[in-house]
Amino acid sequence: MATKWYVEQCLEAGCAFVNCIPVFIGREEYWQRRFLAKGLPIIGDDIKSQVGATITHRNVITTMVDGKEKTTYSRSVHFLEKRSDRWQVVSNAGNPLGDSALLLYMEREWNDAELARDYAWHERNYSDDFSGISSRTGALSTKSEDIASSKKATVTSANLSDLDVRVEGDSAIVTGINHVMGTDDKGAFDRKVRFTDTFVKRDGRWLVWATQGTAIS
Repeated sequence: MATKWYVEQCLEAGCAFVNCIPVFIGREEYWQRRFLAKGLPIIGDDIKSQVGATITHRNVITTMVDGKEKTTYSRSVHFLEKRSDRWQVVSNAGNPLGDSALLLYMEREWNDAELARDYAWHERNYSDDFSGISSRTGALSTKSEDIASSKKATVTSANLSDLDVRVEGDSAIVTGINHVMGTDDKGAFDRKVRFTDTFVKRDGRWLVWATQGTAIS
């Protein structure tokens, strides 16, 4: 997910992209078409594997504590070398993921869920008392209504910018701009929305509590 975000920034900035990590970008026809359309070079996949490799990932672990689910988050980095044609972990490091970083991940996962039409993500991560305000009509929606509305659209591109996070206890606000393109029952759309998303932490998990957007040019 993070790699794809950086690829999008290269496209937006008009830069070439050299992929040194083990995530498939250059071989994918989707990315080849987009770089070709902008006349930009895209080079390799996993170039770094010639001398070594680095894998980064986020861990989400849910356990039962006193009969309640408790979820912890962390980020890990594994360093590997190829020895006798066999990859081996030579070092690793990890640390807990702070609330601000986690909420930024959730915002990007939200866009990824829209792109993949993964409405189970919304079911898991919207609070039961979620409310949304449409950036197009100003209409108020519940959790089920918002998910039903999302299913009417096919999102083909979604890019976040100007993100800012504020956390106070078990509440948090994320503001930013989301540039979304796709099609819905009215045809093709290309929208930029400045949004405010409110999150609440319940039983150790951050949930989307409310969202409001304003269309901008």
